[in-house]
Amino acid sequence: MPATWMPGADELARWRARQIETDTAMCPTILFADNERGIRKYLKEELEAAGFQVVVVSDGVEALDVVEAMDVDLVIVDEHMPRCSGLDAAKRIKLSNPKLPVILYTADQDYQEYSSPSVNASVMKTGDLTLLKSAVVANLPSWHDATFDSGRSPISS
Repeated sequence: MPATWMPGADELARWRARQIETDTAMCPTILFADNERGIRKYLKEELEAAGFQVVVVSDGVEALDVVEAMDVDLVIVDEHMPRCSGLDAAKRIKLSNPKLPVILYTADQDYQEYSSPSVNASVMKTGDLTLLKSAVVANLPSWHDATFDSGRSPISS
């Protein structure tokens, strides 16, 4: 099994330096945690194309480490991940960052059963990212000029 990328001290320092240089109101940072590499890659590409900075990790423990180490504007977590589920990660994130929006992104048909005070939205994984994009925009109210595709509203993509 290939090693999972984990941000090291140098990477975190570079990330912080970039955050200082960037107007985060215009370019929010999203942390995305999912144990499936293909989904991480696809979502990262889509969200970066929409103008977001995206940090990807492969499980809930890594997500907790990143939230502790750097400023992020929103977290998207898969429910079923090794070491720490998305819902458990959301609960722990909210303990230290109660205002940080967390979206649970899951393939479970019964995803609405995951409602919790620790989760701002629950979205089912599909090939169509419209609902996820809408949840992202709804949970980043300070980001008024969101566009996911050239000239189109993120909600109508």
